[in-house]
Amino acid sequence: MTEDQKIYHLNNLKTALLSVAPEYFGIPAIQGQIHLNERAFAFELYHQLRLIYTGHNWYVHGELRKGLTFLPNYQLENTLVPDLVVHHHETTDNDIIAIEIKSDPKVTGPELIEDLEKLEIYTRPGDGHLNYQIGILLVTNCDFRNKFSNMRVENRNRIIELLDFHRIAIWNINIPIPGDDYGDRIRLREDCLEIIIRHNIE
Repeated sequence: MTEDQKIYHLNNLKTALLSVAPEYFGIPAIQGQIHLNERAFAFELYHQLRLIYTGHNWYVHGELRKGLTFLPNYQLENTLVPDLVVHHHETTDNDIIAIEIKSDPKVTGPELIEDLEKLEIYTRPGDGHLNYQIGILLVTNCDFRNKFSNMRVENRNRIIELLDFHRIAIWNINIPIPGDDYGDRIRLREDCLEIIIRHNIE
């Protein structure tokens, strides 16, 4: 994949993510409670991605169990199901984006590491691998940097190590902030999204 193609797909994901209305990050409920429902958020992000990719010969799927035959002995084989993917059918030559989502403000360092390790497997290049070009851990409803600074040293080091694979990044929206009026469409402000890669986390 060329750099221009990578930017194209990353921009599509960014556009879709910033089109998810705040009430999908935390669902207002009776008596003022807020329900943090990761699946409801993932479904809306899926919808926004589908709006972008429909008609462009790319497919968006949720929780797709693709290619486990390549990884028959992997110890977490039953959990190797990305939350969302952008890809082509019937091949691993055009697997573009694999996304894992964490929407719980109480998410732990080990839980984040587990998803990053899955992304490393999804994006591992070469024959016999799934070959997703981009792996995104999407963290919402918490300040990742604050959580990172309070983790045990070994967890921080493992996250840095996993981000050293330049095909993986963490996208963090702590608070979804609506932007200016876009007519009948909600759009979040770009500055509520922070993209965390190896060189800006150490």
